[in-house]
Amino acid sequence: MKKVLIHCNKYLHLYVVIFFTFFFGLLTHAYRFFNLDFSHDSLLICEYSNKNWQLSIGRFLQPVYWFFRGDLVPPFLVGGLAVLWLAIANYVLIKVLEIRSIKAIALICGVTSTNAVLTFLFATYLDWADTYMLAYLLSVGAVYLTEKYHYGCLFASAAIVASLGLYQSYFNITVILFLILIVKHCLEGKESRKVWFHAIRYFIALLLGLIFYYIAIQVIVVGWKGISLSDSVNGVTGVGDFTGVSIVNLFCETYLMPIRYMLYPETFHRRISGCLNGLLFLLMMWALLKEVAINKMKKNLLFFTVLCLFLMPFGINVVFFIGKGVVTSYLTIFSYCFFYVFILMLYEELNLKKIRRFAIPMIIIITFNIVFANQVYLKKGLEFEASESFMTKVTYSIEQTDGYVPGKTPVVFVGTPVESVLYRKRTGFDNVMGPGLNHPFGYTYGGPYRWFFDYVMSYNINLREEDIDNSDTYAIMPEVMAMPIYPAKGSCKMVDDVLIVKFSE
Repeated sequence: MKKVLIHCNKYLHLYVVIFFTFFFGLLTHAYRFFNLDFSHDSLLICEYSNKNWQLSIGRFLQPVYWFFRGDLVPPFLVGGLAVLWLAIANYVLIKVLEIRSIKAIALICGVTSTNAVLTFLFATYLDWADTYMLAYLLSVGAVYLTEKYHYGCLFASAAIVASLGLYQSYFNITVILFLILIVKHCLEGKESRKVWFHAIRYFIALLLGLIFYYIAIQVIVVGWKGISLSDSVNGVTGVGDFTGVSIVNLFCETYLMPIRYMLYPETFHRRISGCLNGLLFLLMMWALLKEVAINKMKKNLLFFTVLCLFLMPFGINVVFFIGKGVVTSYLTIFSYCFFYVFILMLYEELNLKKIRRFAIPMIIIITFNIVFANQVYLKKGLEFEASESFMTKVTYSIEQTDGYVPGKTPVVFVGTPVESVLYRKRTGFDNVMGPGLNHPFGYTYGGPYRWFFDYVMSYNINLREEDIDNSDTYAIMPEVMAMPIYPAKGSCKMVDDVLIVKFSE
């Protein structure tokens, strides 16, 4: 019995992290894990054909990970793995920040597990949810290696390369964690030369990680695989080239973007959550000012602390700056929840006795996140059913068109179902918005049409790639312009051996 108690005490924090991460994770996202509800990019239910694209945008380790997970995307498996990687990452996080309070640990698990970014990820981009959480784990792991081992910055660079090779945007987390650690060392009263030493090691780890990542994509993607790097929004070819970009404006936008988001976050009752975030910020600043005044922090350490505090909004969003403001997806801002992590680190470091001052606003925010997530998943479920119903009607109309040969006749959709007379806006969902949530159907652009027919309906239809990319050229043809809107008679018509379905003008 004594040995059992010793074992439990030794691994208490691990058990607490696993319990609360899975508790909050399932309470928030279980609806998605137990339903299909694929839409938008997640309609690519098999990743086999997506590997070269991921390689071209620098995510060369995704195909390696899928080799072990499988190319198919079972929601329960992907969701379970995502929460598992999240739990391990949270455990590494509390270890590197030396957080021992059970209440603080529970809150960290809550704010990371219920983060709206995870909700959008699971709702619309499920295929990559576990991959991104593994990138999160590697980003935090890089900080742990740098902090805990003398030559850890060398091993950390490898972890940074692996994280970037899965998903580049979690580089934000490594940067913000290093800034948080510098503040932590200053509050501990370490000698300024030691703080400098830590800061230099952090910088070396980040620099080596970026250099080795660049070498890796040149060797693996361009050299070995012979794949050209994409110059798309998600690509890496333009990184480092700021020609024609106003650095000052870009810095200001990078700096202000997280502040604006935290004051009006994507969640349930956004304004209340924004006010609570403002309250937490004021409590945080009061605690810091009180610490500086009482303990009379040395000037050098005070300079480090103020500098890091000033840089935090930039560091938490640094990938936006590196990407020259092109990448603005909500999927890239998981790091914003480290605002709460920083506050809880201060609670631990300053030995603040009344955690409820911070806990009550955070608990309310976590509750709002849980409500919002389940509303999002409800909307996605209705969207998936509507997509099946609508496309079943369309396929019936296609089959009734004279001259149509199933699987052989090319089919082109002109316009979007959103503009169809059959579409009616759902009542009560006006506030359930975000990436991938602005469409009433799962097929939001050309690619998902084909994926929906292939994976969901298993229906043999000839949707040619060149037609999907150039459907507008059909829309301006006189014969098509004269056609009525679906489902009117004549809205499905053969035009030059191609079957046109006109959803809207």
